[in-house]
Amino acid sequence: MTSPSSIRSATTVSTSPPSRRMVSLRASQLNGCGFCVDAHAKDLAAAGEPAVRVNLVAALVYLVAMINAANRLLVITHTKGGSYQAGTFDAN
Repeated sequence: MTSPSSIRSATTVSTSPPSRRMVSLRASQLNGCGFCVDAHAKDLAAAGEPAVRVNLVAALVYLVAMINAANRLLVITHTKGGSYQAGTFDAN
């Protein structure tokens, strides 16, 4: 788990306060801490950050998971000689 102090030290060098808040939100998502995610999202909203930007941070998690799943499917298809068509997988 990433500690809040390590996040602060990593982001204080040259980032703006809104960027630091976004980094804190993302770190909380990666750590799986729902309480912290909620707190950082509310902090961003109170600071005037548009809801779209806050929600896109969460969407990024989903997008990365979908890309990883697609890449695994491609590896399986190519290494086992299977075929993938329209939602079906045949591993031969």
